[in-house]
Amino acid sequence: MHHKEYLSAGDDAKLLPMMLPPENSELFVFGLAEDWKRFGEELAVDPAHTLTLWPGDDALTVESWTSSLAEDSSWRATALPPKSARPFLRVVVLDACYGQARQMFRAMRIRLPPDRNPPYVALRPSTLSVYHRAQKNYAAATAHREVLRICTVEAYALLLQELGECRSLCEALVGAVVTNNAALGHDPEVRPDSGMSVSSSSGAARRRRTREKCAQIEATP
Repeated sequence: MHHKEYLSAGDDAKLLPMMLPPENSELFVFGLAEDWKRFGEELAVDPAHTLTLWPGDDALTVESWTSSLAEDSSWRATALPPKSARPFLRVVVLDACYGQARQMFRAMRIRLPPDRNPPYVALRPSTLSVYHRAQKNYAAATAHREVLRICTVEAYALLLQELGECRSLCEALVGAVVTNNAALGHDPEVRPDSGMSVSSSSGAARRRRTREKCAQIEATP
């Protein structure tokens, strides 16, 4: 994740650690030296079963990537074996706006040794993103293929679908993006029964206290 997205309420990648088992997801912040070190160490665990999602011109398709695996890899099989029999698949998803994601991708290609640079795989989305940013920026240009960009969660869900995961699980992941959109739009129906936490230090909170104080002064005889 790019460091500029880390504290963004509108960023969707934060949903993945909430929905995936803790041992199956890890967040690395681009710009932190210790995270870059841990990231490199993670890539070295099993390079043969590690890939990066990136829509580059020379990117592999999911099918061509699985075909490039060793003959004895269970991910290469046409009929996948039970999940417990498959090696763990590491997927690098670069979370940021396109320009920042490209910066992270280039940093990987330049700074990582060749044996730790995963092959990059491109997805082929066929529908427009449900992500709030995509709807705002690309709604007027649906006829152009290049605008069919998808957010981090949608990319991960589409990869799972192309790898044979059940549709209901993939739809549940994308559904979380829709729910997050509603939360960003202050839809009360998606708020927890306990209510939303209220900041006491934000600019909005300070303005609220000022209004309340002014109202109290005006109400004082």
